[in-house]
Amino acid sequence: MKNILKRISLFALLAVVFSCQKEEVNTTTSVDVSNFVKQNLKLKDSENSNIASNLDVNYANYKKHELENATIYEVELTEKMKSTIESDFLKPELRYSLLVLEKDGILTGYLLEVYTMSGSLYFPSTLTDLDMFSGYAYVYDMKGKRIDEVVFSKNNVSNPTNNPLLQDLIGNINQLANKSKDDKQYRIPPCSTDRLIQVSTEYFMDYYTIISNSGGIILGAHFDHSVFLGSTSYYAYVPYPCDSNTDYNEVIVHHQSSYITHNIDDIVVEGPDIAITNMADYLDCFNLTQGATITVYASKPTDGNYLFNIETLSPGHGFISIQQGNSVVTLGFYPISTAGSLSGNTPGVFGNDQNHPFHSSISIPINSATLNNIVSGLISSANNGILYNINTFNCVNVAVNIGNIVGLNFPSCESPQTYWDGQTPAQMHNVISNMPTPAGGSKNTTGGIAPLNNCN
Repeated sequence: MKNILKRISLFALLAVVFSCQKEEVNTTTSVDVSNFVKQNLKLKDSENSNIASNLDVNYANYKKHELENATIYEVELTEKMKSTIESDFLKPELRYSLLVLEKDGILTGYLLEVYTMSGSLYFPSTLTDLDMFSGYAYVYDMKGKRIDEVVFSKNNVSNPTNNPLLQDLIGNINQLANKSKDDKQYRIPPCSTDRLIQVSTEYFMDYYTIISNSGGIILGAHFDHSVFLGSTSYYAYVPYPCDSNTDYNEVIVHHQSSYITHNIDDIVVEGPDIAITNMADYLDCFNLTQGATITVYASKPTDGNYLFNIETLSPGHGFISIQQGNSVVTLGFYPISTAGSLSGNTPGVFGNDQNHPFHSSISIPINSATLNNIVSGLISSANNGILYNINTFNCVNVAVNIGNIVGLNFPSCESPQTYWDGQTPAQMHNVISNMPTPAGGSKNTTGGIAPLNNCN
C-alpha cells in the first residue's frame, strides 16, 4: 500500500538530471558551448520521458561563470508544458538547468531536473543563488541514462555515494555558490543529517482533447483516459527540514499528457441509421385507449462525462421508447444528414433507435390521455418537418420535452462546460442519475441496450 500519494500532472517526473559527455577542446581558442551542446545532448534518447519529450534548449542563451581552475556555463533549459507535483515535503514545480563545465581542456555537460524542498525557495535561475535553496537531484548522462544523485543543502552540494563522475561538478558548483554567500541570509534551517528514502514512481500517459474555435483560440481541454506505462523504484538522499515527520517511503505518480486538438466546427451530429419515413405507421401498434410506459434514455459520447467522442466527434444521443404490453418502439430526433456545424438550422428527422446503447434511463407509466398526446405530437412533428438545431432543438430537447409532458420534470440538461448553447447527452445522463425514481416507474444508471422494436 502506498504510504504517500504524489501526483505529477502534465509531463512531470520528479528528478534532477545530470548528464556527462566529454570532448577535447583547444583552450587557446574560444569555447563553442552551443555547438558542444548541440552535438552531445540527446534528449530524445533519455529514459526519463519528461526529458525526452518535454524540454526545449536555448543553445544561444547561457551564463558564463569563471572560477579559479574551471568555467561553468549555464544554458537555458525550459519545459514545453509546465510540470507540477503534489507532495508533503516537496514544492509543486520542477526546475531544469543545463550546465557545461570547462576544465583542463575538457567540456562536460550536465542536465539538471530539480526537486525543491517545501521549506526552501525554488531552485534559482543561477548557481550563485544556491544559499536560499534546499533540494535534491538525480544524475543522468547526456543520453538520459541515470547515474547518481546530488543533494543541495545550506549553500552546499554533495553526493552521498562519492561518485567520482560528479566530483568535479560538485566542487566547482560549491566554489561558485560560496563566492557570494557571506552577503546573503540563510533561510533554510540546518539539519544534522540527510535522510535516505525509498522512492517508487508509477508512470501514466494521460490523453486529452483540446477544442479551439476557428480563430485558433483554445476553448477548453478535456481528459479522456490514462494508460499505465510501468514503474520504477530506487533510493534517494533528501535534506529533510528539521521538523519533518514525512514517511520514509515516497510514492510518486507521474503523469505525462498527450493532446488531440479539434476545431469546434468539426463536431459531428450524425443522421439516423434508419430514418422513420411514416410516423403514423411506426406507432400504429398502440391501443390509444390504454396506458403505456415511457422511457427516456441518455447515451453519453464516451465512457467518461465528456461532451463528445474524441474519435467520432459525436456528442452522444438522447432518445425515448414507448411500451405497451409486448409492443415497444424506440425513436430519437436527428438532423436528416450529418451536420458538421454547430450553428444554424438543418432539416430534422426521427430515427429508429432500437438496440441503441445507453448509459442511463428513467421510466414512468402514463395513462391513455397522455399516450394520445405523445403519439399525436410525434406524428404532427414528423409530418410538419421540424428543424434540427444543436443549440435550440436537438435530440435531448425532444427527449426532455417528452419526459416533462409525462411528468418526469427534467431540469435543464445544458452542460456548464459545453461549446454550444444547447442541452447535451452527457449532462442529460448526469441529470437522470440524480433524479428520483418516479412512482410506479424505474431508473437504470448502469446502462444497457435499448429494446428491439415489436410493433405488429
